[in-house]
Amino acid sequence: MKLSVVVIIKDRLSIRQIGAVLANAVNMKTRPVCVYGSDHIPENAVSSSLLSDCLACNIFQMADGRVKGPVYAGNEPGQIFCRCMGGPAWFGYKEFDPRLPGLMSTGSEATKQAGKHLKENENIACETCRAVEEIKPLGRYVVMSRCDDLQEDPGVKCIVCFAGGEQIRDLCALAHFSSHDVFNLISA
Repeated sequence: MKLSVVVIIKDRLSIRQIGAVLANAVNMKTRPVCVYGSDHIPENAVSSSLLSDCLACNIFQMADGRVKGPVYAGNEPGQIFCRCMGGPAWFGYKEFDPRLPGLMSTGSEATKQAGKHLKENENIACETCRAVEEIKPLGRYVVMSRCDDLQEDPGVKCIVCFAGGEQIRDLCALAHFSSHDVFNLISA
């Protein structure tokens, strides 16, 4: 989601302040998490794979305060990036695993894997992966940190928010803060 309000205030507010403004504006129960890249492991950072094998779960636990950050993930030999086979590809570290379309759709007889039925069939899942094109990694490591833990902007590329229906509706309204275009600012 593009947040117009963030673009407007980024020049005037710190990342910490932007996170607080977003959380307070929509009454979030969790805190926004920043994502950025780094070629070095930040001081006091914990490898995501040491917390659990699910990167998304670790980000959520950071947002709700159960995990203290920063947390990092990278394509390190011998370390699990994430239990999702598409994870390394979505972060730009590898090509999509050829088994992914079968997993995303109705399953694969060849690999004897059950499907998640997220796509109608394996052909549509393949087309989806091809449509993504090249994803460039943010750095040797992807780093996640709560906005309120950052003293300065290390090159934040996105802010992840976890919210309920009412808060998501209000975040979507904020995306349209300074725009008359009600159709093209939000994508899912």
